[in-house]
This record gives sequence, structure tokens and C-alpha cells, in this order.
Amino acid sequence: MGESAKHAALVDALVRWIAGNPETKGCIMLRDTVETPLPAKPVSIGGFVPDVFGMSHGSGEAVVIGEAKTESDFDTERSQAQISAFLRFCASRKNAIFALAVPWGISVYAKVSLRRLRADCGAAHVTAFVIDEQGFSSKV
Repeated sequence: MGESAKHAALVDALVRWIAGNPETKGCIMLRDTVETPLPAKPVSIGGFVPDVFGMSHGSGEAVVIGEAKTESDFDTERSQAQISAFLRFCASRKNAIFALAVPWGISVYAKVSLRRLRADCGAAHVTAFVIDEQGFSSKV
């Protein structure tokens, strides 16, 4: 499936946010893009490949999963299953963050949906953020 310009901009916002966030700064990031060679792409998690996967090394090893969703695909059954799979993965890790990038116009709705999904899949304790295309973030 081709990547839309809107989706690519959201993925770029995720990468910038991960690189600049104190909790995830210095993470080695893998991106799922058409240009990325297969060995450098994120691995499948629960049957889905995240847009961005980051991992830091050392005593406070952190994992961050970043996923971008446009208005047209946020509410699809597949997207909701994908986000749930990523949240369950984060819940199984000691120090994990889930970051969801969406257009500003649906950011409030995305926060409400993300809270519900975290509760539904036993990941209420997972640190999560919603990020818009400008890179503004809000902890969920």
C-alpha cells in the first residue's frame, strides 16, 4: 500500500518527536517506508509493522512504538487492531512508550479513543502520547 503525503508528514513528526523527547532521545529508530531496505525496517508486532520503532540501550532501556494515522484510516477495524497490538506489546515491556501521530483536527478524538483502547487491552499503565503534524504532543 502506498504511503500518502499526509501519512508521511505524520511519520516525520513522530521521528522528530522521538528524537527530541527526553525519555526517548538517543533511541535507535527503524522506519517503515518504501525507501527503507528490508533489514532496516521495524519487525512485525502482533502481525502489524509499526511506522517507527525505537530502542535505547543501557540501564534504562526504553522502547518506543510510533504509529501514524490519517483521518480516513484512524477508525478502521484494521487500525484499531493494529494500535491494540502495539499497546499490548508496550504493556509487556518494563519501559515502553506508545506515540500516535494524527492530524490536529482529530487529536482530541484520538486521545479519547487511545484511552479506551488502553483500558480494553490491559495497557492502561502504558505511557502514551498523541502527536499532531506540527509535533505538538499531549500525554494520554
